[in-house]
Amino acid sequence: MATKSSVSVEFVKRFYYSIRNNSFVYRNIVNLKYKKKFKSFALELSPVQSRVLNEMNKNGIAIINIEELFDRKFFNELSNWIIDNENNLKAKSKKKFLFSYFGTDDRELLLDIKNPFIKFYTSDEILKIVVAYLKYIPQLFEVYVEKTIPVGDAPPSFSQNWHRDPEEKRTIKVFIYLSDVSSGSGPFTFLNGSTPTGKGRYRKLFPQKLPHGSYPSEVDVTDKISTDDLLVANGIKGSVIFCDTSGLHRGGYAKNQHRIMATGFFPSKKYSESSRFSVKGIEEVSSLALSPLAREVLGIKEIS
Repeated sequence: MATKSSVSVEFVKRFYYSIRNNSFVYRNIVNLKYKKKFKSFALELSPVQSRVLNEMNKNGIAIINIEELFDRKFFNELSNWIIDNENNLKAKSKKKFLFSYFGTDDRELLLDIKNPFIKFYTSDEILKIVVAYLKYIPQLFEVYVEKTIPVGDAPPSFSQNWHRDPEEKRTIKVFIYLSDVSSGSGPFTFLNGSTPTGKGRYRKLFPQKLPHGSYPSEVDVTDKISTDDLLVANGIKGSVIFCDTSGLHRGGYAKNQHRIMATGFFPSKKYSESSRFSVKGIEEVSSLALSPLAREVLGIKEIS
């Protein structure tokens, strides 16, 4: 039973986030500094990046193959990293269907920018699309690479169910499949036109209860939508998914095949938590060049 104090705290939090996420306040107060920095970059997008941005603005999701942005050599680097680290998998504490290859989950640990997945998520190929969609400079909050194992006939749990991510009304996650994904391996699934800041027919369906997300039942969602509006991201190894996860989505309900997928999350720099890694001292320990855009996203000062 909720106490009077917890009810009061919840009321204040919801009031605060309702104001914070007002579109005008969010753009022109919360993220004003980072909107100005975004404009200073005067981004030039490639035809592929422009196509992804247009699809994101229309539906809240876009899918391409990695070789549309990167060469085969880099894709092989990602694939070989998975092979080399297959024996380093660690079980997740809550989500028993997940095993982790890699995760930026220690705020004291220096970000390893030599890791190929960190290279991927800090590349201009990815970041230009991210900031062009958000229209401000976000942070890279976390990166993780995980294997989803089959659960057979067990019911879906956690993110395997329909939900909207919490706190942000406009955000972006970028996923990459490191295995072929079909209906039996838990494909990422998204309801087109469900982003709350878009103009789609489902933008107000089962809205977030800020700062919390939204977790409607399968029956409720099925009753309210047309299956024609579902994007089920079955795809080959190397598929890259850009998605505004404030929209309704689910994934990872693998019944008879595993799924390997990397995730990078880009919320506002004013997100309630700081990035799940440290960048302190990267200038001294790394000879790898980070672009000016990557430095802004990571919050790293230019080397003097």
